[in-house]
Amino acid sequence: TVADVIQQTVRGSDMVFRYGGEEFVVLLSSTHVKGALLLAERIRRNIEINSVSCNGVTLSATVSLGVSWLEECDTGLTLFQKADSALYEAKAGGRNCVRHQQSESDYNVTSYKVGTASSR
Repeated sequence: TVADVIQQTVRGSDMVFRYGGEEFVVLLSSTHVKGALLLAERIRRNIEINSVSCNGVTLSATVSLGVSWLEECDTGLTLFQKADSALYEAKAGGRNCVRHQQSESDYNVTSYKVGTASSR
């Protein structure tokens, strides 16, 4: 499943949660922006290359990911809102991609959302 692929891709210190029907949240600690973006891309790629056979039909999926990080004035709610906004940018930008909040800071990344996608 998508959840299994995400769990197998992240580090042991990262936390993965289902957030709604087709969305997941991954909370990272001690991770800079570049590392989080690399991990998000690895998750995207691993989901894309995995497929499942069911009754002779091969099913695969793609995902869109939105990455955000906690800045000094953020709350948990604003952190999720920024990840959600980046996720919708990824979906609007053609899907099966990673987008991040619009900020140049190099803060530690604490959250990103994975929106599961379309079956192929």
